[in-house]
Amino acid sequence: MKLLHSVVMLQGLGCQWWSTPAAEISVPGLVAQLPAGFVELSSSERQERQALAEAVAPLQVHVLDGARRGPRGAAGRVQVQRSVEASAPRYGRTVAEVWDTVEATLRAQTDEAAVFEATERDGGRELCMRSMSPEAVDQTCALLIVDPDHNLVVRAITCQAPDPAICDGPLASRVYAAEPALPANTVLESEGALPRAGSGVWGVAFGSSRKAFRSACLEAGHAVDAYDWSVEPEVVREWFDAGRTSKCGGLPVTADLGPVHAVSAVFEADRLTGLTVFFDLPAETVAPLLTDRYPVSVEGSGQILHVVDPEAFEDQLQSVTLFGMGAEPARLTFLSERGSRPR
Repeated sequence: MKLLHSVVMLQGLGCQWWSTPAAEISVPGLVAQLPAGFVELSSSERQERQALAEAVAPLQVHVLDGARRGPRGAAGRVQVQRSVEASAPRYGRTVAEVWDTVEATLRAQTDEAAVFEATERDGGRELCMRSMSPEAVDQTCALLIVDPDHNLVVRAITCQAPDPAICDGPLASRVYAAEPALPANTVLESEGALPRAGSGVWGVAFGSSRKAFRSACLEAGHAVDAYDWSVEPEVVREWFDAGRTSKCGGLPVTADLGPVHAVSAVFEADRLTGLTVFFDLPAETVAPLLTDRYPVSVEGSGQILHVVDPEAFEDQLQSVTLFGMGAEPARLTFLSERGSRPR
């Protein structure tokens, strides 16, 4: 997940020391004041930073502004940025879960020695990080909100300077303008929506045991391992006898996509790594819904692989592949990162 990777680090791009003095920097919804000594970025610098933001997070729309002190920003750099990503529900069922997912990702990516604070303010959750090195201090504050259209909006200010005092003023002066934002407890989608990054699949958890899968199937009122061995390939029987697969007549949670007539799970060392869901609806109906939910995809012969989360780890959902074309029944195979590893 590239959520706040798009808050571009203030790299020392080429610049000219004679630029126009800057008293403040701003993007829609965020403004910060600058102490004396900062100058505006040149047109070429802005273009380079814009291109970098778009390369790092191409699914987001970015607006940014910045200023620097000294040649190449050696005496300090400040940047503000506004990034908007559609379909916030891919990160959580509620607004609070979206915030939690982003916060957890950033905490995992932040140096352990850094100071990390989370505060709910201005209709969202603000995440502030401060790290120190012998050469510089690096500070970022980012406010997350989910707007009424379910877009994830991030407004951030970042400062890097050799003297921490240089960053104190701009960070302290940040002001977020009021914007329409959904409350933390807002439900963004049902339990039956297409799975999102970091989750299981309609009530089935990656990493769970074969016994747990069967128990959940029975509790949901479905038939367990009702194979017709006269038509199943020999490899399925081999895997079944080896404890590597199991079958359920449905899902613990009703999928919004449509009716399901079978679910097949694959296990490695008694950990669920793959789940294939057989739908009673045509592939041509499912295909555009997957593309909308998971834009990054690779198409092959009779199948389309969609990347759910390129940064998934072990028992986290990484990809889903649609098998079937046109009016053929849709078959979706979900794989965890563990299940996607080369054999």
